[in-house]
Amino acid sequence: MLGGFYLNELLVKFLDREDAYESLYDHYANTVYALSQIESSGITIEQTLRPFELTLLRETGYAAALDHCVETHSQPMDGERYVYQPEKGIRPWQPDDPSHWPVLDGSALRAMAQGDFSGSETLSQSKQLMRFLLGIHLQDQMLTTRQILIDLKKI
Repeated sequence: MLGGFYLNELLVKFLDREDAYESLYDHYANTVYALSQIESSGITIEQTLRPFELTLLRETGYAAALDHCVETHSQPMDGERYVYQPEKGIRPWQPDDPSHWPVLDGSALRAMAQGDFSGSETLSQSKQLMRFLLGIHLQDQMLTTRQILIDLKKI
């Protein structure tokens, strides 16, 4: 249930009421249905939410391609480390990059770009990346559903 509330909160805080996002709302409906099937599907809530977050960012123009390095003009390479530089996209990691930028493996980036969140490393790195990107565009507003989850873990 909290997954559905989270999706709704993202839409309310992210989208302008007058703008039509038909394919995003189709993805939303599919995600809500997938959330209702979590217990029987063997897919986790995070594997269900990450693709929606990525679609939301793409559909609203806030996510650059994850399978294209802006400096090398090639796909990210396995075992190589990259960062998502705001306003530019994926590029090779450098030691002097800001510490709050998530460092991502090339294979995880390619998996995310293909919508494959089944690997544990991809899932972990996608969570970091989505929090980072959503935080930038929500101007670090605390999401109510995230706070509820934090509070529930304390109990």
